Amino acid sequence: MKTVLWTLTLLAALSSPALAREIIIAADPWCPYNCAPGAQREGFAVEAARLIFARAGLGVDYQVLPWARAQAEARAGRIDAIIGASRAEAPDFIFPDEGLGHSDNAFFVRADMPWTYLGPESLRGLRVALITDYDYGEGFAALTAEPPGSPNVVYTQGNDALERNFTMLACGRVDMVVSDEAVGRNLLSTFAARDAVRFAGTQGEGEPVYLAFSPARPGARELAQIFSEGWRALRASGELGAILARYGLEDPEPAKK
Repeated sequence: MKTVLWTLTLLAALSSPALAREIIIAADPWCPYNCAPGAQREGFAVEAARLIFARAGLGVDYQVLPWARAQAEARAGRIDAIIGASRAEAPDFIFPDEGLGHSDNAFFVRADMPWTYLGPESLRGLRVALITDYDYGEGFAALTAEPPGSPNVVYTQGNDALERNFTMLACGRVDMVVSDEAVGRNLLSTFAARDAVRFAGTQGEGEPVYLAFSPARPGARELAQIFSEGWRALRASGELGAILARYGLEDPEPAKK
């Protein structure tokens, strides 16, 4: 039955004039979800998307753009989808049934700093590095609402924002960097001053993130359906698990045998 449904989805896609083109997906670097375009490992979300859409006869153009610009381009209908969006930060987008994973705020502090997250109050007095236009959830609402120039929050932007945040942390200019755990750990694995930084746990209030499709791009709902069907097919075949393993990750919902 699953094979039949997947075949019908592909046939519908191939017959849609709106989908007779290359699909453009974009985001700022958020490796291992999406890494450098053209690299041997472009990111598990990019690899999966290429495989899914190739089987529907559709090419994928993966671009790296600052996060705010990627959202704006999608809302304007100039690109098809953004990688790693939550429903809360892009409520007007079209979301597939299947997400890319569950993202939670993870805390990285200086290696010599004894600190444990005990709720938003435990952040008081700390200088925290965040990325402009990222959604850190309701638990960070008070912190992210502070005006630019606040002594408690440093914002960076651009495609190397997280790396610059870790550099500030290692140099003692900030006390903490907040990042998705997988993304933060991935960057630290090649970070020159990684011994000066330690992982200090997660907030425990994460949410799913998705390949979210443009509300202004023709064929967006069909693309979301193709992605959902294709993601489930990759999971059932074991291909998704193999892709994730290349990045040191496991499928949180492996296919039942």
